[in-house]
Amino acid sequence: MSELQQAPAVENDVQRRELAAAYQQWSNHLGALCGLAQTLQQKYPHDAETKLFVADALRLSGEFAAALELYEELRPSASPNLLCRIQQGIDQCNSDQAYFPPDFEAQLNTGLFATGENAKIWRRYARSDVQRGRRLVRMLRQHTGFPGKRALDIGSGWGGLIIALAEEGADTAGIEYDPARVKICRGRLNEAHLDITVHEGDCCDPKIRERLGEFDIVTCQDVLEHVMDPETVIASMCAMVKPGGIIYMQVPNKWGLGQLVADHHFSLPGLTALAREQSREYWAKVIGRPAESYDVGFLKTARWYGAIFRRYGVQIQLLDTGSTFENVLAYKSEFDALCEKIKLPISSAIRPDLAQRVRNRMLNVAKLYANACNQIERLRVSSPELVPVACAAVTERLCLSLYRFIGQKTAK
Repeated sequence: MSELQQAPAVENDVQRRELAAAYQQWSNHLGALCGLAQTLQQKYPHDAETKLFVADALRLSGEFAAALELYEELRPSASPNLLCRIQQGIDQCNSDQAYFPPDFEAQLNTGLFATGENAKIWRRYARSDVQRGRRLVRMLRQHTGFPGKRALDIGSGWGGLIIALAEEGADTAGIEYDPARVKICRGRLNEAHLDITVHEGDCCDPKIRERLGEFDIVTCQDVLEHVMDPETVIASMCAMVKPGGIIYMQVPNKWGLGQLVADHHFSLPGLTALAREQSREYWAKVIGRPAESYDVGFLKTARWYGAIFRRYGVQIQLLDTGSTFENVLAYKSEFDALCEKIKLPISSAIRPDLAQRVRNRMLNVAKLYANACNQIERLRVSSPELVPVACAAVTERLCLSLYRFIGQKTAK
């Protein structure tokens, strides 16, 4: 047994908060390093040493899948000496091999992951699930400890987050609707000798709490946009979290500048700004698949999610708020990208009137952002006390591509 395993759990709240603050500082520094590296890459896009710096920064930040792609891109033309350094980076990116058994690797090289639309993006997303889970766990440290706690991940997919939660000492379980993913996930956990229960089931089932019980921590990311009745899932989440327990949820923002440039599921401009039936038609014509295969449901506003959670006894707050003009201006590059997209044809595959509707919705959001920036600039002179409220509203409504919420259930 390792020294870490022998060490007593950190139960003291002050110690936990100090550790959480240290992790946050670490994440901030690494994020700044990656930002610097990517700025240099934009400035010198063909320089191999710059690409290698970006790859190293991504690896240090735990972005192994993205780093691996850059290392592999550099390897064919590298000198023998540089090749040694690149191979070391590749080996370190592959250090989580226990979590990628043959069945899981095979899954990522077949079907839509191999030849489908955005296959490369989806492979990277799947291969980075443990690293994304660890980043989320570091954030959750600011709100709760893990040893001795029961944790449930709703829509656990391939298992990245439940692996990360279990690594921290939580008694972890997952629930997944897709039988194929349940099978792959269970095999993956067995190969890694992890004692984690994965239930196959539907969180819209009103008896789900009776089946699974109560938990100290309930997470649900990238799930609610795929169900037809998100309120039922929210009700289940709130029923399964203990009084005083923590809920984390992540869902796309349909009006986010980045989502409108290229939505996070299919990379289609303006898709999220349409009503669901129109989105289905747009997607089916462009992707070339039956409209009934479209699996995205209804995207709501942050205020809607807040009201529904309160209805079931949980007060949630948005994690990524921006109360300064600098926060709003940080999204200027996404605004510029949206303006460039508006100039281009949407798609010849869809009806001209639908294409025009897509463009109009994108244009309206671009105008809203530009007008908001002008109004905030004026407020800084006339009513500076109103600037934080205005900036927070613009950030919530237009800037964030994803809504990330943290909440706590009211104690009885």
